[in-house]
Amino acid sequence: MSKHARNPWPNWKIAAVAIACGVIGAALFLAYAYMPVTTSASTQPAPSKTPARAPDPTQAPADIGLGNLIVLMGLVSWATGLAFLGWLGYRMYMRIPAWRRRKFFGRSY
Repeated sequence: MSKHARNPWPNWKIAAVAIACGVIGAALFLAYAYMPVTTSASTQPAPSKTPARAPDPTQAPADIGLGNLIVLMGLVSWATGLAFLGWLGYRMYMRIPAWRRRKFFGRSY
């Protein structure tokens, strides 16, 4: 038996997930760029709202739209990739011995 715990996330796996998230985010943004442009259904002026903020039954509910969801998923993918890169950087930083970290970053106590 080993005294050290088994590491389920080695550095290569963290880097692979970060790269995959970046590629998926870029692919989603490219997919958004090549999506067909749809015209808005609101060519008429918007009806005035009542002061009580009652919903207008003639107006369609606001929907998010596929294009906006694709952009959102691309941003989430890039944010996840950045989080994994931060995690990888932290793990690489923690591999430096404590005495050397203090020496490198200006702490001489």
